[in-house]
Amino acid sequence: MAETLSTWLRRQREARGWTRREMARQLIQAGRDTGDTSMPGMDSIGHNIHRWERGRGGLTERYKLHYCRAFGITPDQFGADPPASHPPVPAAAPANPQLAQVRPDLADPSLLAPPVVAYLRDKIPEWEIPRLRQRC
Repeated sequence: MAETLSTWLRRQREARGWTRREMARQLIQAGRDTGDTSMPGMDSIGHNIHRWERGRGGLTERYKLHYCRAFGITPDQFGADPPASHPPVPAAAPANPQLAQVRPDLADPSLLAPPVVAYLRDKIPEWEIPRLRQRC
């Protein structure tokens, strides 16, 4: 029987021995590490974690990515379903040479979940590539 996303989130947190407060700290740090300057405070994130772990309120793509970073998992490992039950990734787009310069491990979009690839293509403007290269 597949877990719900809310149960999966709680079990992942508890498996690491983290309280909700520690999970909030981890999410805030993950956000800061990725340059997210609009992360809410500890209390707000803690309240959201409480809601998300009870199935109340949707989890945005932004926080899914922060959870992945905090848990040390890839986006395709996120969620209640085992990886085998995810739909197959469409054929890979040609490798992106600019992205290869910044993160060689991300140059092949087939290694990422399709929503993450679309998000990155929309969010990383050409002028920002040199700045990102300096951070890596």
